[in-house]
Amino acid sequence: MSVELLESSSHSRRPKDSPFFQQRLPAWQPMFTAKKSAATFIVLGIVFIPIGVILWITSNNVTEYVVDYTNCVDKTTNKSCSEQLDASTSCECVTSVRITSDIPGPVYFYYGLKNFYQNHRRYGRSKSDAQLLGQKVAPNSLSSCAPYATVDSGGMKKAILPCGAIANSIFNDTFVITYHSDTKPATVVNMTSKGIAWKSDIDRKYGILTQEAAADTVKPPNWPRDEFKRTSEPFKSDEELMVWMRVAALPDFRKLHRRVVHEGDFSSGLPAGNYTVSVNYSFPVTGFGGRKSFIIGNVSWLGGKNNALGVTCIVTGVLHVMLGIAFLIVHIYSSRRYASALATMHTEMFEIASQHRDNSSVRIRTPIELPRVTVLFRL
Repeated sequence: MSVELLESSSHSRRPKDSPFFQQRLPAWQPMFTAKKSAATFIVLGIVFIPIGVILWITSNNVTEYVVDYTNCVDKTTNKSCSEQLDASTSCECVTSVRITSDIPGPVYFYYGLKNFYQNHRRYGRSKSDAQLLGQKVAPNSLSSCAPYATVDSGGMKKAILPCGAIANSIFNDTFVITYHSDTKPATVVNMTSKGIAWKSDIDRKYGILTQEAAADTVKPPNWPRDEFKRTSEPFKSDEELMVWMRVAALPDFRKLHRRVVHEGDFSSGLPAGNYTVSVNYSFPVTGFGGRKSFIIGNVSWLGGKNNALGVTCIVTGVLHVMLGIAFLIVHIYSSRRYASALATMHTEMFEIASQHRDNSSVRIRTPIELPRVTVLFRL
């Protein structure tokens, strides 16, 4: 009985008698020779180099002006705004920009930050998705937003709306661009924040905040006004907040701030000429050793200006071609050595055969010593 049980249990654990389970599937293993490797590398190089050239030319066709205004000077006190901001005083500075050639539309306005780590794990989690959807959230359910979750007001704990470090640290500098023409009065360039956020974020991540959901809440500490005073549809139309809430992956980044409204003198883009950008300097960066800038430019079908991708493809293609040439040289050199060794072996065998025929009349046969030939296998 025990033998039958043992046999049945062993049979139950036996793999199926199929090519897959018994490892009898047909297999193919490529043989990498120098000739095949050379051809592969050269073909890949021929593919990469034109792609890199196209990407590089496309990136160079993007017009972009980057201005660092970290230490811009207050127009009234002639002191650096970064110093005055530490003293909790308002600051407004004006920066001049000379655009040497027309920027075809659509034209975008970005702000850039350096050494700002939005990708920190605790910072990236410091938000409430339910609040951003317009839902009522109890103060004790906002632990992920600490220390910007709740405040004590009149002996009552009130939730911060929107809570978290991301919302509290929103970029709050404002900009006004003025075009100075030689023949016309100065003209302000109209810009809008509509259309700067991802459509998927607008549709799925943000809802309309109601007065009922905002009852017994307070604004974030660093916000000058609450969400109801920022936009007509709180959260749902606050695309500036949406852009900031989508955290950057690297400490040096840029975010879309405005789109130029193409009308009047700017219907086809920004004409060449002199521009001034008035900055309401509010966002501090010197405390963490950061810098900030604004960027005026357009985009291509690849996005903004970025030569790194094209250069990477070109360098990769050149390296592939060089490796292909190196393998080709190895193949030719090895083939010649193999042919030379084979010819030498044939010559020596022919000489031995000739000597054997000449000595065929001798009755005492001596053993024939064959030459030692080293066969060089072709790579």
